[in-house]
Amino acid sequence: MKKVNDSFIAYASDILGDTAKGLTGSQIIKECNYYAVEFDVETPITSSDFGNFGSRIKKKSMALHQNLQKFNSEQRYTIIKELCELELFEENPEVQKLKSQLNKRYGDFNTEIDSKVLVNTDIPTYSIDDIEDKPTVFISYNQNDSNFADEIESSISKSVQVKRDKHGIENWGSITEFMTTIRDQDFAVLIISPEYLQSTSCLFEVIQLMKEQKWIEKTMFVVLDGFDIYGTVERATYIRYWDKKCEEIEESINDLPREKSIWMSEELRKAKIISLHIDEFLKTVSDELNPKYSEAIKAIIDKVS
Repeated sequence: MKKVNDSFIAYASDILGDTAKGLTGSQIIKECNYYAVEFDVETPITSSDFGNFGSRIKKKSMALHQNLQKFNSEQRYTIIKELCELELFEENPEVQKLKSQLNKRYGDFNTEIDSKVLVNTDIPTYSIDDIEDKPTVFISYNQNDSNFADEIESSISKSVQVKRDKHGIENWGSITEFMTTIRDQDFAVLIISPEYLQSTSCLFEVIQLMKEQKWIEKTMFVVLDGFDIYGTVERATYIRYWDKKCEEIEESINDLPREKSIWMSEELRKAKIISLHIDEFLKTVSDELNPKYSEAIKAIIDKVS
């Protein structure tokens, strides 16, 4: 396979970090930090403090370029491809051209099957979604709150397609793969409870959703009655929880032989990503005018209809 060379990542960085139409400095740092944790790579620029940031690097595109240099070719391909697919760039012809050039030169790194390439466009194909023409709603919840998830599903299922783990995963299917589909749906309902905020699976779904540029617009938060998440002290509880969770997993891994800690390393990776984003997520939830628990179902029906 060809190496995704430095000239190409410099070219990509200039387009994705364009002053007028590209990612902001804060967005670049957020995305780079995410991929640094995802791929376990140390990047040089990790802060969006533009006082210090600007003293070392004059342009945000240079920050993106320097960070991309630390990844291997396959990782560079994935990062540039996923950045090109952000909603921000849907109508940006330069970014679409960049994505086309990326796939033309380095498409061997793409492990996904592109249906647009494989399907004969002369023959019309239809999915169930096309035929029913209903919006999709992903319900994310902790198993302790499955009864309420059932209520929501039964109330909205006539007008939308509900995506849930209980009927969205076939026998022996991948749970993780299903969870990543949350970002592909038209809407997402997050049923938030203490157990939800301490669940790796639940917050892994949240992290997938947060990859979307306009994720807040399609997300509905339902905070269960009696659960206070709106104060700084209350939010800090869960920030500390995930910091401690990372420390505990790391200590456990250090006590095991390397060949026996592969699965736990994956859990640590997920926990670190959650720890990196939990503060932003909690701030977003607390900033929303979320309907009361008793009014939530009606509010959801109104939004998706």
